[in-house]
Amino acid sequence: MSRHDPAIALGRTTAAAVKAGVDTATTLTFRMPLLFAAPDFGTMVEWQRAWTEKVAAVALGAVGAGAACHALSLRAATGAVTADTLVSDMLTIADAALAPGYKTVAANARRLSRRR
Repeated sequence: MSRHDPAIALGRTTAAAVKAGVDTATTLTFRMPLLFAAPDFGTMVEWQRAWTEKVAAVALGAVGAGAACHALSLRAATGAVTADTLVSDMLTIADAALAPGYKTVAANARRLSRRR
């Protein structure tokens, strides 16, 4: 199996998305009651944290995707990209864009589930 096998790349991307989905459900389960409670200092801090994490994840995802695109363009310029590797290369860009968001939601799920 090659490092650029599309089936392996798709499996890796799918596994990360499924784990992020479970982490998101956990985060929402614990965060929604806090966010819709009567406003107090604790809920306002949680709102601020939620928005800050989202903005940071978007920025880091954009940087990661840009770096992955740049790496792909350099590989393409040297002739290292073929039709067989293009699918896994595109999934690598998607993984790089989504990784900061997945990391943030996993950290939130751990942090919020310990709180209860």
